[in-house]
Amino acid sequence: MRFLKTIGLFVVIVIALAGCSSADDEKNQVSLSGVVHDSAGRPVENCSVSSTNRFEENAIMTESSGKFETSVYPGKQSITVTCPEVKMKGETNVDVPPSGKTDVQITVK
Repeated sequence: MRFLKTIGLFVVIVIALAGCSSADDEKNQVSLSGVVHDSAGRPVENCSVSSTNRFEENAIMTESSGKFETSVYPGKQSITVTCPEVKMKGETNVDVPPSGKTDVQITVK
């Protein structure tokens, strides 16, 4: 019986730590924003902007002004932009610092 209580306590501790880790991870995220434009400098709307790093991949859509904003973890980010309406794509890599806000300009072709 004592063994089962010990196992139960261990499970509760692991679950609690997992919850703390998730909350800490959200605190570590920083802002990544930017504008997607074509080669003539015009903003491109309705593009999918995907950022990928060692933790996760997320995707958002650009606004009518070509702007986007998301939260990411610091470090190297691979950003891929796909604009199906105008059949254009773009890619870039950016190193996001652990604090502050990172702005990028992405040209699609």
